[in-house]
Amino acid sequence: PDFCARFRFTVNIESFGSRSFFVDVKFAEEMENLSAIGHKYIETYTHDGAHPDSHWGRPPLVKALSNLADAFGREYKAGNFGETTENQNKLWVNDLSLPWGGLIDTHGNHKWGQNVDISYKKMNQRQRNWFKKNAKKYFDTASLHKEGTEQVHYHCSVHM
Repeated sequence: PDFCARFRFTVNIESFGSRSFFVDVKFAEEMENLSAIGHKYIETYTHDGAHPDSHWGRPPLVKALSNLADAFGREYKAGNFGETTENQNKLWVNDLSLPWGGLIDTHGNHKWGQNVDISYKKMNQRQRNWFKKNAKKYFDTASLHKEGTEQVHYHCSVHM
């Protein structure tokens, strides 16, 4: 779908009281559903179930993820990641954007389809080293996000 956002306005007129209304604003920006692509080396997931449809991104982000996953797959098939578990044969991807944009709880910068979280915890050490070395070939920024002292995911962005 095209990208849009929903804004809530509250108008307070003394003699009539307070009224709230929504305005949908549509932008001519296409969003792609990463889950629908079916890439062999990408697994989309949601960690809390609150936003199961949070895998929409703008075309440059989806292309960057696909290209990264292609490179990841070549390394995996070549055996360069050492011994892996079943969950370590792909990139685990979460929280790009909602289908029409807008806020994902606690993810203010994920509303435009330019950001993605890629699980750190599902990677083995060789995969983490490879990712750290290669992520900036595909993304404008890539940083490790922590919750408390625990490293949980890489936050990656493309700038438009």
